[in-house]
Amino acid sequence: MLSYLSMPTQHPFDRPPTEAAFELLTPQEHPDKLRQQEQQEKPEQQQQQQPQEPEPQPQAELISLDSDGDLILVVRDPSKSTTRHFLTSSSKLAQASRVFCTMLGPNFSEGQRLRSEPNKDEPATVTLDEDDVDAMDFILSVIHTDTSRIMTVTLTARDIVAIALQVDKYDCAHALLPWINAWCNPNCFPIDKKEKTRDMGYALLAAYLFRSPNFERISAFYVKDLPPDFVDTWAKEEVLGRLPETVWEGLLTQVNTTLRSLRLLVLRVAEDLRRERHMKRCQNTNCVVCSSPNSPNSPAASEPLLQSRCPRGMSEYLGVLQGVDIWPSLLPFETLSVNNVVELIETLPKQVAHRCSDGTHCRLKCGVEELCAKVKGERDSMKGVPLPPLEG
Repeated sequence: MLSYLSMPTQHPFDRPPTEAAFELLTPQEHPDKLRQQEQQEKPEQQQQQQPQEPEPQPQAELISLDSDGDLILVVRDPSKSTTRHFLTSSSKLAQASRVFCTMLGPNFSEGQRLRSEPNKDEPATVTLDEDDVDAMDFILSVIHTDTSRIMTVTLTARDIVAIALQVDKYDCAHALLPWINAWCNPNCFPIDKKEKTRDMGYALLAAYLFRSPNFERISAFYVKDLPPDFVDTWAKEEVLGRLPETVWEGLLTQVNTTLRSLRLLVLRVAEDLRRERHMKRCQNTNCVVCSSPNSPNSPAASEPLLQSRCPRGMSEYLGVLQGVDIWPSLLPFETLSVNNVVELIETLPKQVAHRCSDGTHCRLKCGVEELCAKVKGERDSMKGVPLPPLEG
């Protein structure tokens, strides 16, 4: 009992603090804990603040168009985020293009750089921004007669327009003359059937930028296939805004005027069948007007008498028109091209199964055949638009 009382009593707060006790202390109450926390946070903050190094970009391939070239053209196309490097000959560029001839001359920085390059063994570099890389690839290959790179390329209408824009910019049309002559031939220009209206606009824009002397004939060819609403399709293509308004207006006038003439010709046949009378003088025939017998001595002998009239001609004609959707709405004259309307009308003679006592002189058959000849004449008389001057 005495031994127990003689043992020293230890106050609870005199015991050394445990790790759990430190958890209850704030960093301000325990400096060691604060120091440890700062050491843990520093590497994380440094890692977050340290800027990340950009990934190395792959080096662009150098396309050698001339093994002895003295100029590297760096062509950049921001819209496609594409850059291509070409080893070229400055003399060939100057011969092919007036713009390159001036640019590489002594009065411009590009030409001065070419002449003052410290290491003559290394070609100078000129950067061309805002250019279509694929179009410039084609043009530069032609200038350096490296046609092996382009002979297997299939160009679309949009590709040719891109080339035309670059040719206009660098004034090098004569270097591509064989290709330009082919592209300005409507029978050779690539037209996508699904985008025919748009591509015909591209064809006209290319001929305009190439300054084709046959522009009026080319536009006369395409205007026959343009529907009345072609302007709506062209307005969606920003690049077609390069075509002057005189071209748009001239083509639209030709289309609307010709379609109106075709519609009137079709309606005129119906009117003729309604009013036409096949008059013929004959004997021993009662007059269908007054029912009096016709004889050489009768008073009516001096007047032509109606021998025959086909009462079904007009109704059958309208039925034939209805079969090709030309009647009664006349909608094709508001939606189809001149060529499409003429093609519909040309099918009418085969659909006329009418027979009457007039035989080959039947007004229905003759009227339809005459209609086909007249609409072809209207189509063939359509004119193109003269080549307007370059704008801007």
